[in-house]
Amino acid sequence: MSHGRIRRPGRSPVLGPLISPRRRRSDFFTDTVLALIEHLRDIAPAELEDITVQIRAMPSQPDSVPGIARWWVDKETHTVTVYRLPIERLSGGQSDDPWQRRIAIEAVVIRAVAELIDWDPWRLAHGGHGFS
Repeated sequence: MSHGRIRRPGRSPVLGPLISPRRRRSDFFTDTVLALIEHLRDIAPAELEDITVQIRAMPSQPDSVPGIARWWVDKETHTVTVYRLPIERLSGGQSDDPWQRRIAIEAVVIRAVAELIDWDPWRLAHGGHGFS
C-alpha cells in the first residue's frame, strides 16, 4: 500500500456511491446565477434573448472609484458581468444557510439585469409585473 505525504496509507481511488462529489462555493454561485438567468429569460424573453453573462472573481477598477463593484453592464454588447467575491463577501452571501446565500446572489443579479434592460428591479423580480 502506498503512503500519503504524512506516512499514512493513501486514500483509495474508489470512493464509492455514497460519497457525493465535492462542491465549491464557486460552483454554488455559478449554478445560482445560471438558474436565475434562465428564469429571467422566461419572464422577459425578447429583452434577454441575446444576453451574455460573465462571472469573474473580482472587478478591475481604478482606485479612484469608491467602493467595490458587484456587477458591470455593457449595453452595447448586451453583457452583464457579475463579480463573485464582492457579492459573496459584501452582499450577505457569506452565510452558512444556502437559502440566504442564494437570495444575496439573486438580488444582485436581478439588479444587474434590470439595469441592462432598463426595467425596475422589482418588476423583474416579480415576474414582469411589479407593483401597481
